[in-house]
Amino acid sequence: MSTVTAKDKLGTLHRGGAAEIRFDRSPDGKSYISAQRVGYPFHITRPFYLQGDPPGMPSLYLQSVSGGIYEDDRLDLNVAAGAGALAHVTTQAATIVHQMEDAHAVQQMEITAADDSLLEYMPDPLVLFPYADLVSCVRVVCAPSATVMVSDAYLSHDPQGADRRFSRLRAELRIERPGGSLLSLDRFDISGEQFVGDGAFRAHGSFACVTPHAIRELIKQLHPVLDQAVDCYAGVSELPAGAGLWVRVLARDSHALRVAITSTWAKLRSSMFGSTPQARPK
Repeated sequence: MSTVTAKDKLGTLHRGGAAEIRFDRSPDGKSYISAQRVGYPFHITRPFYLQGDPPGMPSLYLQSVSGGIYEDDRLDLNVAAGAGALAHVTTQAATIVHQMEDAHAVQQMEITAADDSLLEYMPDPLVLFPYADLVSCVRVVCAPSATVMVSDAYLSHDPQGADRRFSRLRAELRIERPGGSLLSLDRFDISGEQFVGDGAFRAHGSFACVTPHAIRELIKQLHPVLDQAVDCYAGVSELPAGAGLWVRVLARDSHALRVAITSTWAKLRSSMFGSTPQARPK
């Protein structure tokens, strides 16, 4: 008679799953969820239409009902915006990446924006617990007339306060045109010791904006925003071929990181679309 350990049960329960969400624009100009296939551990709320957003733009909260990311998980998320559609996708809270013993977890995200659409993917940071081992891949496919804003952020945290580090993080943020033409590729493979270093910056984040708007003017407007970021070290640069801009933030904690990235997003939204978004209630 075989016995099933707690670790075996977790491996059975937390294999991950997939979610596919598509937004389209209705004839009256309002964007809506036109297709969805959401499996465990993903869960979505109904969309909200918030003040400060472009007219007809829904905000969608993506949730996890599993309690985080576990060893051997394979998570796949695909979010798409059709021609002219608008959408903002975020998470309800940060996602914990739990301790792992023998293997790693994989999270893959694909963001696709068709002509004249605006698609924002602004999740809270992934919190890397001691001995976590994660592969994270984000792929953005953006039409030349579309705008995509996406953040990719991580925090090293030991809930016991013993300053233990995660094992390994392999992360990739890839930006393409339809058809596969590569615009930008950011990739790193880092240990918890390298990530945290002397402990000054435990939160790291990237923010990319792919857009046909005037990039150099947007970068100029971001300089004072990033200069005012507290407990952060941040910089902004232009993506290749003038396809957009790129921001990197190192922060002392998740709050400082979240404020810096949110302020960047709010400034860009205001500059490009003429309205300042309100903070997402969480």
